[in-house]
Amino acid sequence: MVCTYEEYLKQSKAITFEKMQTIHTEMLAEIGADVEALELYNELMKVAARYATIRANWLLLSREEKNEQDFLSQFRDHTF
Repeated sequence: MVCTYEEYLKQSKAITFEKMQTIHTEMLAEIGADVEALELYNELMKVAARYATIRANWLLLSREEKNEQDFLSQFRDHTF
């Protein structure tokens, strides 16, 4: 299956790049210089980057690799 931006936009909860940029700009304006908010934002960016990598490769993974990825994600960043 080949996914395109146009196909994505047909989905019921799709958000355009322009809308995403607006949301991001609003987030940054609200965060401002708030140290705690900046820490949360940085953590969000780290997790989002990891998620984007997983999603970008998802269609290329075998079922076994997907199961392994799902299993590993349960334990990532958790302290036991």
